[in-house]
Amino acid sequence: MNEKPEMSSGLDEAALAARLKIAELASTDEYGVVNHSWLVLHIWLAQCDMVRSDQLRRNSKDMKSVKPSDSLLSRYRRLFSQVLPAVLPLMHEFSDPEMFRIWREAGYFEEPADDPQFIDCALSAGLPISAEDLIYALGSDGPYGKDVFLTVAKQVHSTRAH
Repeated sequence: MNEKPEMSSGLDEAALAARLKIAELASTDEYGVVNHSWLVLHIWLAQCDMVRSDQLRRNSKDMKSVKPSDSLLSRYRRLFSQVLPAVLPLMHEFSDPEMFRIWREAGYFEEPADDPQFIDCALSAGLPISAEDLIYALGSDGPYGKDVFLTVAKQVHSTRAH
C-alpha cells in the first residue's frame, strides 16, 4: 500500500500535513542534512498549489459550492498557519506570505529553481512538481522572466476543472 496523498485537495489538513512532511523528505540529503532553501521553496509551492486549486474551483463549470464572495484564500492561509508550525516547527515563520516575498527578493529561491535535482528529488519523494509550478510560484520577477510567467499564469487562469 503505497498510496500518495492528493496534493490539490483544497482545505484538507491531513493532505497538507502529509505534503509538508514529504517536502521535508525531498529537501533532505542522504546524510540527513536539510537544505533549507529547498524546503522553503517546497513550502511556497504547497501554498501556490492551494491557490491554483482555488483557481480551478472558481473556473469550473460547476460553481455551486464556491461563491466568488467566499474568501478561500484567507481560509487557506489560516489552515496553513495552523498546520505548518505543527508539522515543521522551525519553519513556522513561513506561514506568512511576507517571508516568501523577502526570500524571493533576496534570491534564495533561484538556487533550487535552477537545480534540476530539485524537481527530481521532489518527484522521487512523491511530490508532483513541474517546471510550470516553479515558474508560477516564483512570479513575474522570478528567474524565468515575465513573459514565461505570464504564459503559465494565463494557463492557470484559463484551466477548467474536470
